Amino acid sequence: MKRFLLYVALLLGSLIAQAQPAVEFHDVTAAITDSVRIVPNFSLGDTRSYRATVKTEISEARSDSSSVDYHMKVESVDPDHYGLLLTLDNFDHNPSRFPDTGKLIECCGTEGFHFFFNRHSLKVDSIDCSNLVKPLKEFLIKVSSGINQALDEDSTQLFIDNELDSGINEMAKKLLEETIQTWADQYGRTYAMGGSRWIETDEDFETIEVEDIDATNEDEELPEGEDEDMPDLSSKEVHQAFAHINEDGTFFYREKISWESVMLDNWFEVQEASFDANGWPIEITSTITMGETNISIHWQLINEND
Repeated sequence: MKRFLLYVALLLGSLIAQAQPAVEFHDVTAAITDSVRIVPNFSLGDTRSYRATVKTEISEARSDSSSVDYHMKVESVDPDHYGLLLTLDNFDHNPSRFPDTGKLIECCGTEGFHFFFNRHSLKVDSIDCSNLVKPLKEFLIKVSSGINQALDEDSTQLFIDNELDSGINEMAKKLLEETIQTWADQYGRTYAMGGSRWIETDEDFETIEVEDIDATNEDEELPEGEDEDMPDLSSKEVHQAFAHINEDGTFFYREKISWESVMLDNWFEVQEASFDANGWPIEITSTITMGETNISIHWQLINEND
């Protein structure tokens, strides 16, 4: 099931984003200052449409591309939350790579789903996934029937009743959270104006204790050239960013994160985004490279208040 969620989430444009710790907070409507924090300032009835495109390249072996249109509408505004409706359509994909997934997109395009964005935590608080439960269940039944062809009819039905129904609501919620993650993860980011650079170090691996399995060989000398100490398995994230806010409140940032570790080779992520004065994205580009694999997600504004 986790593989399925990842597979659809990448398809719809999700990607885990990194956030920079704040020094001084200002929203995108503020005047030019030392730093800027990206926050929404939506109005009731605001609508935005985006074309989200996902491209995956694995060396020269494979290249896939898919796209879908996101339509977002602000249905309610109060001091604590924005209530939004999201619908999806114009799903363009390779059927051989993503079979039957179009039915899920059609459901979201027909009825959509509602979610609430917390204005204080800048996170999605709740999602109404009831519209997706039935088509998601039908999709998973079809997938499971292909996987479990050796099972008899009674066994298959037992699997559906006991295993699928018990977690279908939570699965639908997770899927929808992943669907809007690229958009939602922009909010709360804080950047210094102009260029900046900082390093985050993960030293968790250095504290790992290695148990001596063979106590009888305690006194055995290590071969020449081998160190008794653990190798340095720590990782280091090097962040390089540039941010600019215009006098009209529009904002742009670019951030590159490079992972430096003996465990990782050629791993880096590049994020670029621009926003209007009310915090709506104009364009978001996210590219992550993991060795010979490259995944890019691009959100482009195609309609405003349509």
